[in-house]
Amino acid sequence: MFFRISNLFFLVFLFLVAGPWSTVLGPAFAAKTTYIYTDRKYHFIKRVELKKKELKERGAADHPHTFNPLALRDLLSGIEISKQLILSKKVEDREVFDQPSLDFLVPHLVAALSQAAPAEQVVFSFILRKSRAVFQDTRLTLAEAWVKDGFLHVYFRKLMAKIDLTKDDKFADVSRAINRARGLRVSLELKEGQQFGESTDEILLPVAGVLKKDRGPETVDRGLEEEGSKRGESKKETEVAVKQEPPGEIETRLRELDSLKEKGLISKKEYEAKKKEILRDL
Repeated sequence: MFFRISNLFFLVFLFLVAGPWSTVLGPAFAAKTTYIYTDRKYHFIKRVELKKKELKERGAADHPHTFNPLALRDLLSGIEISKQLILSKKVEDREVFDQPSLDFLVPHLVAALSQAAPAEQVVFSFILRKSRAVFQDTRLTLAEAWVKDGFLHVYFRKLMAKIDLTKDDKFADVSRAINRARGLRVSLELKEGQQFGESTDEILLPVAGVLKKDRGPETVDRGLEEEGSKRGESKKETEVAVKQEPPGEIETRLRELDSLKEKGLISKKEYEAKKKEILRDL
């Protein structure tokens, strides 16, 4: 009897340490985990040490990396769902990250990536709630992120997966809900500068100012400009070809910029520079 009780306490201890997501990402004691934020349910950002096999296959990341919050926000807001799924009504919005999600994630991701070691990745999770006439449609996104060779890699383990939140008062309920969450074959659509990684579940976002190891001291931006020149595209022609944004979208971006300044996430200098850039699109 004493042996059984001791085992029970030991299992409870492991569960509390591992958290409700250990069954999703493997046992917590198999890799070092450092939480940047967690609500002990569906929202969290953490640094996770790669296993030896994963590190050998992927290679060390270019960590730590310090992101400008505005730059990271722009990269994430540029990830979109395939138009075909919008037309088929399987999902309503093209953006993977809505504005409230970006407000929540960006500061924590900036902190996590600035602290991450070369052998670590950042894992994050969040849910979107869409209220409809009769019921609430809740979607879970679970992803891994790391910086390597001039790109921010984002690998989606679960992308806009339907999740049942009717029983989430216990850790076990949360864990089961995450594991049972199933996506609707949501696929990403690449925009200019983006590319897929090892699979279509992994998207690579160009990071300005990061050195390309295989191209000497050139930045990603410089490399893209040179490639454009080889195709006979001048910088002036490229600027003319850029489609101007509608006034409504520019107004939204300016409001987001004001919000970031008020929260102290960007400096006055960064605020003024970004504001001029946005106004140039008018």
